[in-house]
Amino acid sequence: MFSRREFVKTGIASALAGTVPWIRWPLRSQNRPLIIDGLGEIRIDYEMELLDEIRASGMRGCVITVGNPALHGAEAFLDMRREIEAYDRHIAAHPDRLSHAKSVADFDRAAARGAIGLVYYTQNATPIEDDVGRLDVLHELGVRIVQLTYNTRNLVGDGCLWRGDDAGRYPVFESIRGDDSYRM
Repeated sequence: MFSRREFVKTGIASALAGTVPWIRWPLRSQNRPLIIDGLGEIRIDYEMELLDEIRASGMRGCVITVGNPALHGAEAFLDMRREIEAYDRHIAAHPDRLSHAKSVADFDRAAARGAIGLVYYTQNATPIEDDVGRLDVLHELGVRIVQLTYNTRNLVGDGCLWRGDDAGRYPVFESIRGDDSYRM
């Protein structure tokens, strides 16, 4: 079992060695590496000057949390959907600075024009609840990353704050079909 630190070291070493297949080094469309901030945020209320500073830093991608990870039940899905709609409007209003990245090619296109590609991400699986069909809906909405758990327990697993003595309920999602339907 890897510790979190060993996992991060291995991931970084693999990326630098070029062994991770989804990282292109350098990108096809430019001679610079693709820099994606996986822990940062680009908020809708950021001033355009701040976005320009972020773009000037060389960052060309950012993972965006959609939905409030503290919500459960039907409200979790509705909140996530409202936030996605707001981000879609924001991106449409600022196409020179932002782009919704649903694929590696989308990152390449955004980087080529100096925009930041945004990847939609949920911090837990509560928007799915017990409806596996919602994975298709999330994919249609452009969500490309679903963190299974966060602090609290949900139907997929136990969060880091859960202190129960059982292992939670771990459904086998329809998305694990052996095909590439849910890959970028």
